[in-house]
Amino acid sequence: MCGIVGVILEENSEDIGMMLKEGLSSLNHRGEEAAGISVIRRLDMSRKDYRRRRNAVFGNAVNQYNTLKTIKGHGLVREVLQDKQMKNIYGFMGIGQVRYPTSGYTLESLNLEFSESEFERLKLESSQPLVQEWNRLAMVHNGDLEKESYKQIITEFKKNEWEIDSTNDLEALGLIFNNAFFGLSENLHSYEKLQKSVTEVLEKVKGTYSVASILNNVGLLAFRDSNGRRPLFRAAMKKNNKITGYAIASETIALEAMGFTGEMDEILEHGKNAYREVKPGKMFYVSKDFEEHEIQIKETHSLPCPFEFAYFMDSASFFNRKRVDTIRENVVDYMWERFSEQNQNLYEYINKNKENSIVVAVPRTAETAANRLSHISGIKYERAIKKRNDAGRIFQMSNQKLRESNTKSKHDLFGEKVKDKYVVVVDDSMVRGTTAIQDTKMLQEAGAKGIFWMFTFPPIIHPCNHAIDFKTQQELIAYNHNGKKALMTELGLLGSQDYLMYANPEELKKASGLDSLCNECYGDGLLKK
Repeated sequence: MCGIVGVILEENSEDIGMMLKEGLSSLNHRGEEAAGISVIRRLDMSRKDYRRRRNAVFGNAVNQYNTLKTIKGHGLVREVLQDKQMKNIYGFMGIGQVRYPTSGYTLESLNLEFSESEFERLKLESSQPLVQEWNRLAMVHNGDLEKESYKQIITEFKKNEWEIDSTNDLEALGLIFNNAFFGLSENLHSYEKLQKSVTEVLEKVKGTYSVASILNNVGLLAFRDSNGRRPLFRAAMKKNNKITGYAIASETIALEAMGFTGEMDEILEHGKNAYREVKPGKMFYVSKDFEEHEIQIKETHSLPCPFEFAYFMDSASFFNRKRVDTIRENVVDYMWERFSEQNQNLYEYINKNKENSIVVAVPRTAETAANRLSHISGIKYERAIKKRNDAGRIFQMSNQKLRESNTKSKHDLFGEKVKDKYVVVVDDSMVRGTTAIQDTKMLQEAGAKGIFWMFTFPPIIHPCNHAIDFKTQQELIAYNHNGKKALMTELGLLGSQDYLMYANPEELKKASGLDSLCNECYGDGLLKK
């Protein structure tokens, strides 16, 4: 799971660096390990003249014809892309990415020995954008290649003595694309070459991906696999009713941050035009001459990932033309209605004891749902658990030891707010149970007289092979303790009024307004008694 952005403007601009940084800053919650951008500037000469000059000049003089500039590194956006650097970026199209490594091809997973300098080099090369210097091409993606597909592609290229530059699965996809694109006749129109190359990728590269690329003397390209689990939206920039720029991004909040607006006539709940998606299996291309093209490359079987609106997306973004904040409210509405019908004894107990009950959110994604639950139930909302400001997203940390230590050190509990209270705790999901086990213990030690865990996502019992980092069943708490009683015991919910509840798949569908969602991680969403 990562976040990507892409921009193309009519003319070179000194603002493009800051524009990309603003977009990526708004997506930093999607990836905190690395960040980077690539920008291409327009030269006022023909392609033929550009190549002639670049091939003729000596020494450092060639740098003035190097149209591509890349800045990337490990860390948060504000650490890697500093304002002083951004003000020196000049160009008319660019892409960027924030990275959360999920593919299993990270350096730590290879179990190989590297010198310190080689390790640092490979880490940097594995961050994105990936760059093809000679042809002035840069590429980013949000997704995961299937492991076998990745191995097959890399093995085939290595067999033919091609050099492999990183451990990033995007390199395999990029090799397929580059080999196709630069192998085609230069007499073909760029649009035709892109169409053939994207077709080659969608046919040969198995996995989940949204991709953006900038190509010197060609333009900005974006495409998605045919299932569309990873989102990609597009927008335009207008001046005097004339389009002066196009942008793509993993979330609509990034499009807004970069100054772009929706292109659809439909008005959304915030009073602005709806954003178009780059549809699954589709290619979106804006040429260097500012001509826009869209074409369906592969038949679509759309399976959007519900974990996007449940956890990853910023609450201000839109998903299926609905505010993510609203979707999260809808889910808890349906859950509370079901609880009131199916668990009348506990429902009546809570209603009778409202004065001594509180709703608490596990920060920060669950805060919307917790506030909504307080509103519809009449139970007071208390900010009893605080996540420290320097805390990253615990779920995205690279190993279980880090997750456990960070849950303890990054969550502060206001014990005085929960003492002698019945506590309804709302969280967006439970994957490994790290946070829930630790927070249950903290609440009990603080004197809570009962705990009701409400997870606004179904029980996760299968690994995800689509760019979310839970790769084995053995790490999943709902798989290892398949049954409500076993799970409650593992969480430490042993009191007579303790309770555990999950959202079900139908509630996610109704809340999002979609009939079809990927359910690979939760199946039918049912737990044993």
